[in-house]
Order: sequence, then C-alpha cells, then structure tokens
Amino acid sequence: MKVLVLGAGLTGTTTAYFLARAGCDVTVVDRASAPASEGSYANAGLIHASLVEPWNSPQAVLELLKSLATKDGTLLLNARELPNLMLWGIRFLYHGLSGPREANTRLNAGLAVYSQQMLAHIRDETGIEYDNTRHGMLKLFQSRARLETVLKTSRLLEPYGIPHEQLDVDEIIRREPLLEPTRDQLAGAVLYPNDERGCPRYFTRRLAAVAEDLGAQFIYDTRIDALHRKSDRIERVATSRGDMTADLILLAAGPEAAGLARKVGLRLPIRPVKGYSTTLPVTPDLPVPTLPLSDDARKLTINRLGDRLRISGTAEFAGYDRTVRQDRIRQVLDRACETLPALADHVYKADQEPWACLRPMTADGPALLGATPISNLYLNAGPGHLGWTMAAGSARLVADVMLGNKPALPMEGFSVQRYRY
Repeated sequence: MKVLVLGAGLTGTTTAYFLARAGCDVTVVDRASAPASEGSYANAGLIHASLVEPWNSPQAVLELLKSLATKDGTLLLNARELPNLMLWGIRFLYHGLSGPREANTRLNAGLAVYSQQMLAHIRDETGIEYDNTRHGMLKLFQSRARLETVLKTSRLLEPYGIPHEQLDVDEIIRREPLLEPTRDQLAGAVLYPNDERGCPRYFTRRLAAVAEDLGAQFIYDTRIDALHRKSDRIERVATSRGDMTADLILLAAGPEAAGLARKVGLRLPIRPVKGYSTTLPVTPDLPVPTLPLSDDARKLTINRLGDRLRISGTAEFAGYDRTVRQDRIRQVLDRACETLPALADHVYKADQEPWACLRPMTADGPALLGATPISNLYLNAGPGHLGWTMAAGSARLVADVMLGNKPALPMEGFSVQRYRY
C-alpha cells in the first residue's frame, strides 16, 4: 500500500515510522530541508501528561480579552486576528464550559498516557536517544486559589495513571534550592513524577532515519500547494515538484492543514497559536534547575535538555506570522529571571538561539485524528500545546486506523466528524 504523508514534523514522521514498520510504501513530503524544522524544532521539550487540560478556561479567555489593551501579557490576542477567530472562538468558548472541558481533559489524559507507553516502545525498539529523562516536572504557583484549581484537575487525572504530589514551600526549596530567593512569592507547587523531557528535534530526526532504513522516502524542500479531490477521494496532491499520488493520504501539515483541507471541502477548526523559546548552552557557571519547572502565573517553562537550557513561554494569536520578535524573547527571559533570579547574571549575555513556532490548536482541545469523510484522506493534526506529549500515541492510533487495525483507544472524540459544519 502506497501512503503519502504531508508533513515531516513530529506527528508526520512518527506516523510514517509506524506505517513503514508495517510494510507500507511511505513517502513523506515537507517544505523544509529537514524533519522537525518548524513547530517541533525548539518547543518546551516536555512530555507532560499532567498538563492535558485544554486552554479554553474562563481565566484564559478573560486574559486574552484583556490582552487587546496591552503588549506584554503572557497570552496575547492581535486585534487583526479577530475576524479569523469568530466561529473558532465561539466553539472555543462553548467547549470552555465545565462539562465539555472536563470531558476533553479526560480524553486527552487517556491519549497522553497511551502516548508515553508508545514512546517507551519506540525507544525500546529503536534505541534512539534524544536527551530524554523521566524524573518528573515541578509546577509552581503564586496563587493559592489557582493551586487549588489545578489540584482539582490533578485529582481528576489520577485514575488515568497520572500521579501528583502537592508540595509546600519548604518542600519546594528542598527539591530546588535555586527557588529560595522567591520563597515569599510561592503559594505551593505540584510535582508530576511521571512527566518526561526530551528534545523533539533530535527524536524526530533520528526516527526519520530509522523510518528511511525501513524503506520510507523523505522528500524535502517541496511545497505542498493543494489537494485535488475527485468524488470521495483525493486524486492527486499538487506540489512544487509536480503532482503526487498514493492509495492513502495523511495530512500532518501543522497549522497549514486547515488551509489544505478547506480546498477539498473539509473544514478543520484549527488556528495557529504562536509560542516563543530561546535555547542557551549549559556552562559551568549557569544555574540550572534539577527538574523542569513550569511557572503557572508567568506561563513559562525552564527545562534542561542535555547540554542546553530551553526557556519557553507566551501564547499569541497572531495568525500565520512566524516572525521571531525580540521583544517577546526578552519578555520570556525577563520572566525566567523572575522565576529563577540566579539566571539574571547569565542569560542576557549568553549565546542564544531564539525561536518562534505556530501551535495548531483545535477549538475544543483534542487533536483531529483518523479518518475523514474523504475515503483516502486521514488526519493527524491540531494537537495544540500537546504535540510532543501526544506524538507517539496519536501516530500509532492513526497508523492503526489507516492499516485497518483496531486502534487501542476509541476514536470518536478525536474524529473531525465531532464538528457540525
């Protein structure tokens, strides 16, 4: 069976691996010159089953609306993007209600735990390494009320195999002495011992090499222009290298998936949400936290990946603008120094690799996975902030659906047909 995978990021490459492993004739196409060159290139590096709650909380909606009058919030909404967010925004608000949001949190939790299992399976089978460890993550809170809200969600996740431990301030400092200068700001923390970290770029590129050894072909520097539909099938895919055909087509093109699908009559409620990161070399004098830190109030993560320290944060609704804004990078650094004051003497003068990427986010939270009303078109799209967390699990589910196998999890909650057009 010939399969054409559109996109060589985490989701496309990992799905291609499972398909090639099953004996399919797989071709992966991407506009970049290497796998994981966009959204998967320099994200936070966290595989966090603990943070599967969709972003459409009432608190987030209020912060987005407030951001129209400011330029330095952790969440930003560009006023020019409002017309493009109308229908998506209505769905976003509706699914932010307690009932739908809790259901989607549970759905994400099941996939996140399954994904960690599949990731371990890939490691065991291939032997690839990607600066990976599984020592947990520490989530910090400045507000007691916010801590209690997150603890409520954490208790909801425990039956899925996502444990947590509440820490008081003294316990926080014992675990991470670098936080001593901010003791008076802390209301508490939650430790998620099963969370993992690892470099998504290393993982994707090394897995692509394994997939090639299994017979998959990766074609780079190739723009995907359009899908062409005939009746209920995709007849051909137009690219900058000419038309391509296959028995099955997988759309794993990140935020561009919605535009490509629209041309064949399939509306995907995906909008890009821009995130920023900067990566610094770990030097002997750089204070580095023992565990990955997630600062709830500052919407920031600080995470060591091998010989690099990655600081990431902010979310910006700014359309398809991929510009790396230096003012936003500076805000990320400033907030990191507020979280860990010991960084202030080092990070501003260190060599840095700033980055910005677009997270493809659905209106309700869960990704779009599996079959579509077009008989030979399949989706692995829209994971939002959970792309790295969900990559292995979503890839295995989608590959099983494409191969005609029974997937390990029910697919209804991830189907595009959950939306009414």
